[in-house]
Amino acid sequence: MNKEISEKIKAYRDEHELSQAEFGKLCYVQRAAVSKWEKGQVTNMTPKSLFAVSDLIGVDPREFYFDNWERKYNNNNKLATESNILDSVKSMYGKEASDLLIDYIQLNELGKKKLIENASDLISMSKYTFQEKRDEKRAL
Repeated sequence: MNKEISEKIKAYRDEHELSQAEFGKLCYVQRAAVSKWEKGQVTNMTPKSLFAVSDLIGVDPREFYFDNWERKYNNNNKLATESNILDSVKSMYGKEASDLLIDYIQLNELGKKKLIENASDLISMSKYTFQEKRDEKRAL
């Protein structure tokens, strides 16, 4: 994590009068993780935490690991692609949908398969779907 982000996390906490533990709760981590972030001792974060922190402090997630040159000229990296997809999902369907996608990314293959099965089960029950969607499905 670059030093500038570490400083922004600390500044955000100070500005909002949050303890490391309180900030950690907002980002789905323990106090110790926040301490390491602020010291710049972290080389990777879970997607869920990365996007939670970036939303809180108002920073593009790519800034956590890439300097300005690389972010400007390297648009094909996985993190940039994931960030763009999550931003699109969030703007179209809301934060809950992007959070669900972040959770999905963290699952192993078995977990992903189970989540898809559960979603399919819910979709098959009329009380969980919009009427017009059921009508479209029947027409097919």
